Amino acid sequence: LAISMAKIIEIDGAKCRALREQGWSLRAVALEMRCSLATVRYHTREISVKSPTQKRAYRRKTQLTGEKLSPSAALAYLIGVICGDGNLVQLPRTVQLSISCDGQYPELIEKYVNLLENVFGKSPSVHWRKSKNYAEIRLASKSLAAMLDLPTGAKTPDYPVPRWIFSNADFVRPFLRGLIETDGNIYHEYRNGGWGSRCRFTNKNPAIMAAFLEGTRLLGYDFREVGFDARLTRTKEARQFAFDLDLQKNRVYIQKPRSAPERISPSLTRQKSNGM
Repeated sequence: LAISMAKIIEIDGAKCRALREQGWSLRAVALEMRCSLATVRYHTREISVKSPTQKRAYRRKTQLTGEKLSPSAALAYLIGVICGDGNLVQLPRTVQLSISCDGQYPELIEKYVNLLENVFGKSPSVHWRKSKNYAEIRLASKSLAAMLDLPTGAKTPDYPVPRWIFSNADFVRPFLRGLIETDGNIYHEYRNGGWGSRCRFTNKNPAIMAAFLEGTRLLGYDFREVGFDARLTRTKEARQFAFDLDLQKNRVYIQKPRSAPERISPSLTRQKSNGM
């Protein structure tokens, strides 16, 4: 007790009281004086400071209705994204929707956040991994599975892709766009003195692969299935497919030899500016 009292006496009590009277918090005074909170309380025990209150705008917590969502292009797009890199997880008291996003495409992360806000009227959270290589978009509600009409847990071989998507080409296009953006890509390559384009989609789930192939056939595109891949290798068809789906995700490759041009050909640049 003698040692602790000695430490309290060593502190400049007048300065502690002066800071406290100016409205400094106990913790701020302790940090400034480099002493414990107990020491500050001792020296300022006779000072009464009213903590300023700040009124916050009342914000009602968004509660999802739980009703099954009506078919729409936005919902078809979201289901395509979920079939690709999304998942519904059953937690003890809620259901969490998570979408994994490649950090190389920040514009897609922003697009998916806006998509979830549009579909559910509720803002998701974005969690970046320490490596910053990818982010995870999360939205939680116990009603999510019922609203989306999708099961929770790992995607099984008979994963039930909603059939209403294939009733209208206006639903098929955004659904395929979501699949390509998450598990596929459009590749523009310079080979043997010329530019070529191809589309590739990869998914090990047979039900999702079957849904992708069904959708592409409905739009008039003949993808070739190779293992877990679906490929469209004709340049003209691949570029038209990207244009029809309004795909923004592209990768450009320039293959050796060194005689390859340093920039994309003007015709390909025009194609990309038109919506690829």
